[in-house]
Amino acid sequence: VAIHGLGDRPESFAGLLSGADFKARLIVPRGLTPYHDGYSWFALQQALGSDDVGQGILRAAGALAATLERLAAERPTRGKAVVTGFSQGGALSFALALHHPRVVGAAFPVGGWVPPAVLPGAGAVDPATPALVALHGEADRRVPIEPTRDAIATLSRLGVKASLEAYPDVGHTVSAEMRRDLVRLIRGAIGEMR
Repeated sequence: VAIHGLGDRPESFAGLLSGADFKARLIVPRGLTPYHDGYSWFALQQALGSDDVGQGILRAAGALAATLERLAAERPTRGKAVVTGFSQGGALSFALALHHPRVVGAAFPVGGWVPPAVLPGAGAVDPATPALVALHGEADRRVPIEPTRDAIATLSRLGVKASLEAYPDVGHTVSAEMRRDLVRLIRGAIGEMR
């Protein structure tokens, strides 16, 4: 499942995984609200870490989880969904893994973030929470890496298998190196499910 960012469209975001050397059903959902020439998953009128943004992420993740459950029932597959996404899609990848582990087998957020409202509390981590590997540019000024680094550390302390791959001199984009690493991670996750 590849989740686009703010203002993007599924048909353009699907190109992120074009030519990947693994066999899988690719689901590229569309954001919930029109936004300029694309779509948005949740409102961003507040700071990235605000409770309003966190609640919007959780609502969108709930809607996506319901869609994934429906698709799994209609079109059975092996294993749970492998989710990735960029920016807003990265935030949703985190939320899906942390709050809907029954439908997610692995999560690879790219340039995403985890507001406090999305972090599970101590003792609230579901044992089924999948492994998370976040990919993030160190020069990202739109979604700075430090809060993501802090969230990964918090998740690790809570017992989540979470790690961060940082990319020097990369801003708020998916570099060629990040794309190669993302494809490698997805290939590995799919291989573990077979």
